[in-house]
Amino acid sequence: NSKSGIIKSESELTSKSSFEDIDDVSLLYQAGFLTIKELVGDKKFKIDFPNQEVRSSINRIILEKILSLDIDDNIASKNDVLHDLMSGDHNVVSRVLNNIVRLFSYNSKQLLLSKESMVVDMIYSVLVSKNIRVNRENLNLSGRSDLEVFSNDRCVVFEFKIAKSLDDIEVKKQEAFIQVKKHHYGETSNVNHTDKYAVIVVDEPNDGSTN
Repeated sequence: NSKSGIIKSESELTSKSSFEDIDDVSLLYQAGFLTIKELVGDKKFKIDFPNQEVRSSINRIILEKILSLDIDDNIASKNDVLHDLMSGDHNVVSRVLNNIVRLFSYNSKQLLLSKESMVVDMIYSVLVSKNIRVNRENLNLSGRSDLEVFSNDRCVVFEFKIAKSLDDIEVKKQEAFIQVKKHHYGETSNVNHTDKYAVIVVDEPNDGSTN
């Protein structure tokens, strides 16, 4: 995501703390996995991954450690995932998202599905680990879209909502589409075709599916 980055002071980035005390961001910077993108204020810097390949690799390492599984053994190839997400078929798209959700254990999934931001983070992390170009909370003049996925000259925009019961799905779907239309999500992307989806996550016991 081009809008991403973490603000750190010079002293935080160059600290000589022991391995046990240094924070993760400073450690990644000192190891060369993060780079300074710009100066922010007095002796503060915005740091981020130097490129998409490093971002993807770090996401994959972290995800596979957390999930105790191999991403490639459980999620289709980058090309297959992109083909399905760009298919224009909401059933196919829903299957991809549900496959990602199923990667997470039941206990973790119940926690993650309780907040929209956690659901978006979950799906964003897996897509990034597959080296797919994806923006999280892409900002335009009217607001921030939840997730935008790109492939060549196509874009797919996702707006996520949590439904507390099956009866709430239709209401949440309309809320999502109104929000997408009002804030012109996906219209600033330099692509020839954009699909827009409302993703409704049902936060019910023994459920946790996306629609």
